[in-house]
This record gives sequence, C-alpha cells and structure tokens, in this order.
Amino acid sequence: MFHNIMEVLRVMLTVVVVTRAGTVIGQIMATDQDGARNLTFDTADNDTATLIRIVNVRKSGKQITADLALKTLVDRDFAPSNRHIHISVTDGQYKAISRYVLVITDMNDNAPMFTQHEYKVTVLHSLPMHSVVLIVIATDPDATFGGRVSYSIQTDDLFAYQAFRVNQYTGMITLHSPLLTHRHTLLHFNVIATDGGGLSSSAKVIIHVQ
Repeated sequence: MFHNIMEVLRVMLTVVVVTRAGTVIGQIMATDQDGARNLTFDTADNDTATLIRIVNVRKSGKQITADLALKTLVDRDFAPSNRHIHISVTDGQYKAISRYVLVITDMNDNAPMFTQHEYKVTVLHSLPMHSVVLIVIATDPDATFGGRVSYSIQTDDLFAYQAFRVNQYTGMITLHSPLLTHRHTLLHFNVIATDGGGLSSSAKVIIHVQ
C-alpha cells in the first residue's frame, strides 16, 4: 500500500536575485511504507519544469530525498517575485503533488542609467531666475530602495555649480544665478544619478548661453 508523505525543508524557498543556473534552492523528501525503491520525483507542470531540475536523488529504506536546482538564471528585476513550484512523487501507481512558493528577493545589482549620455541646451543670457533649463532622466530597474534615484550636480566650475540647481527627486534643472556676464559661453557640469543602494552613473550637461 502506498503511504506517501512529501515534505520540504522550507515551505517558502527563497533565492536572491540573479541566482545562477544550477543553484540548489531546497530539498524535498517523500516516504512510502512499502519502501522507496519504486518512488520517483517529477515536476508537475510546465512552469515548474522550465524553472526547476530535480537532482541528486537519494533512496534509503522507506525514504526518497532530492535537491531542487534552478535550470535558469533568476532575476527579480525582470520576473515575478513569487513563483509557484509543483513537485510530484509516484510509486508507479499512486501520485502525490506538493506545492511550494519560490520567493525571489531583490538586491541592488543595477546602477541608474540616463536616457542620454550628454544633454545640450541653449538658453538666453537674460533667462529669468528659477526658470527650468532642462530635465534629465535616469531609470533603475531594481525594486524598492534600490530603484529610487536621486540627482545631484558635480563640477569644478564654481559659477556653474552656483548658477544651476537640480531637483534631487525629479531631475529638473533650474537657474539660480543670472547669466548676464556669461553671454556667448559654454557651461559644463555633470549630473549624478544615485540609487538607494549607493550605485551611481553620470551624464554630461552642456549649456550654451546666448
């Protein structure tokens, strides 16, 4: 008679983002009072078969044990955070299915990326104070704090540093000092985009004052 009990070390299998193929993420076990000789594990649906490989199968007495390994790279940034895994065990006559949830946690593995490497804009030397000069945009696919982008200006040019401000949340650059004395000049500075985990990238801004 087939008496089956399937267990897993953790009901919630957890892996970190960008886990490599072949990584063992958990262990399954089943028992049969008639002995484990005829017991076999298998993936119970196509989604599980695409994601999981059953490896290192061991049989001892009434018990069969195996490891669950990833078949493909798992990246939280481009996949659902929860994946359902269905594993079956059979003795050739009876079958039982156990269900688990694979929780994919995020890590800050992407730096913000600007939509342009260089921004160029022309403004009048009589531009009113606090006028919007341009808006820079950087995106980050990381979840939660890792995907939160803030902006700052970096330059060795003291006038450019004092003349322009960037909104740390929106990337909007505005004028904060008159440009009257800088007619027909080019002003250069970098905008730095930094995410919540400290990763950053930069874009060059060139402002032509007419």
